[in-house]
Amino acid sequence: MRAYRAAALAFILLITICYAQDVTKRDKRPNIVFILVDDQDFLLDSYKHMTTLHSELINKGAIFTKHYGHVSQCCPARATLWTGRHAHNTNITSVIQGLPGGAWQQMQENGLHDKLLQIFNGFGIKSYCDPVCVEGWSKADILVDPRTYLYYNSSYAHYDGSEWSINSRVPGYSTDQIADNVASFIDEAAASGSPFFAVAAPVAPHIAAGASYPGNRTKLPYPVPKKEYEHLYQDLELPKSPNFNPVNRSGVNAVWELERLGDGNLLYLEEFYRRRQQALKSVDDLVGTIIQKLDDAGVLDNTYVIYTSDNGYHIGNHRLQGGKLQCFEEDINLPFFIRGPDVGVNQTWDLVTGHIDMAPTILQLAGVEPDPAWQLDGTAISFPLETQLDFLRNIELRGDSSHLEFWGPFKQEGMFNKINVDSSINLNIYKALRLQGDGYNLMYSVWCTNEAHELYDMSWDQYQMTNLHPSAPAENGLMNAFDRGMNTFLGHPTELVLHRLDALILIQKTCTTSECREPWQQLHPDIKTLKDALQSKYDDLFARSYREAKVGWKQCYNGLRKGNSSTLYDLDNEQPIWLNETVRALVRRSAAATESSRNAVVALSVLLSLYVMNSL
Repeated sequence: MRAYRAAALAFILLITICYAQDVTKRDKRPNIVFILVDDQDFLLDSYKHMTTLHSELINKGAIFTKHYGHVSQCCPARATLWTGRHAHNTNITSVIQGLPGGAWQQMQENGLHDKLLQIFNGFGIKSYCDPVCVEGWSKADILVDPRTYLYYNSSYAHYDGSEWSINSRVPGYSTDQIADNVASFIDEAAASGSPFFAVAAPVAPHIAAGASYPGNRTKLPYPVPKKEYEHLYQDLELPKSPNFNPVNRSGVNAVWELERLGDGNLLYLEEFYRRRQQALKSVDDLVGTIIQKLDDAGVLDNTYVIYTSDNGYHIGNHRLQGGKLQCFEEDINLPFFIRGPDVGVNQTWDLVTGHIDMAPTILQLAGVEPDPAWQLDGTAISFPLETQLDFLRNIELRGDSSHLEFWGPFKQEGMFNKINVDSSINLNIYKALRLQGDGYNLMYSVWCTNEAHELYDMSWDQYQMTNLHPSAPAENGLMNAFDRGMNTFLGHPTELVLHRLDALILIQKTCTTSECREPWQQLHPDIKTLKDALQSKYDDLFARSYREAKVGWKQCYNGLRKGNSSTLYDLDNEQPIWLNETVRALVRRSAAATESSRNAVVALSVLLSLYVMNSL
């Protein structure tokens, strides 16, 4: 059994990927380098200013414009990405060490320290091997708390292949250190002749912890750029889309309560945006270092280089400060670029993909059949992906929806992060869907607090400013969009569409494996997409499902303290639990009711015919 050589940079845990084959074939297996940044936006144009990323990845590979994260927060997002499993299956739902559902402690308790490809917060100098160490490495340098987000003079948990040690306060800028480490590993791995898998995960452009670095006297909450890059992008302006600090309120619950941002706040956000771009300049350098090293080693043409972020980011959108956590497009639509064998050059694909697809894709590229005991919720991207026929083949393999979920308090980031909203709605707990297919492009969310809902037709409302749900809030006593007459959706009465969407969320919120990959078919074997589901012959089925079960919670856990309502995520709390057997029973009842109704009509027709004949 020969193995991929694996290295991890920043806070990535990798399992050694193994396969059995002869040396000649082994030498032809592709290498994989995965670059995972922290909190980079896709819709606020940050990647457009990264010249090396464009010249070496995008122009020589492909950009995926519809790639989605499923939990818009660091640790849960990374756990989903590296395991190929939704957060409701990993039960990694928080970033805070010591809280239920949170971080490295929860990873250990759930027995995930040696499973596939993991990631975690709370990996500290004292806790990185307490009570167990992570497993599956050949080499690793992992940023450790409390210096993970300091950018300068960081500390690492180092693994040399035999034992762990701590490198404390390593001099220099962490993004550069990670670039040097991965370049050194590529040199060593390429010389061995074996295929390798390496991950580089810089903290940029995440906000700094304390922003303490040489020369910084303001200590304002910004990302920390390399000192040499502090002068860059001085004229760069934060993009102002129609949902930027809007005149009209938007969203629901805590977001709906936000007031418009003041002048001082807006000036801070402009500088915040520039600092993020300055920090990303070093990430752009890292991309260049990796590409150059692969080329020097003679393995570039046989290497897949993948670039993405754990989650997206908003800055000023919907009156929000900097941050993520929401199910707005800015937070969930992520940068995703790839170059390598069988990847078209300078291609743009609107294929709907997600972070749950990353682990299956990596395993497929490596030629590894995953252990059936490890239940993957995602679908591998199929290569080659160079032509329209390749694209259509991928469409056939995939569904039309991305499932989104979140548990926890409503929070913002930065200097103006304090909010003034009713504590009863200061929660951020939702289930949501992002659906895209032939003739439709929509967003639907159901919130725990106030049973609030959002429904957006993204084909014309890409900035999510017009909530079309019947229960949408309205400003100053005015009517919401539905009550003003916008009561059809996709050419159907809104009510009928909502019946379908609620049923789909009920499947997605507890799904595993094939249920996640083919959720519509759990509702009816002949339905593959929303377009199929909207056929009138299914009206009765979905009307019945809507009457019997709607997405809901027994309690809205705030998850602020350990022991507070016991947990952030609890299957029994997320009622109703609509498992496959429940669905099948509903379909059978619906079919039986339809047959019974048909028989009644036939019997009535016979009786009427006899009555007419007798009358004659």
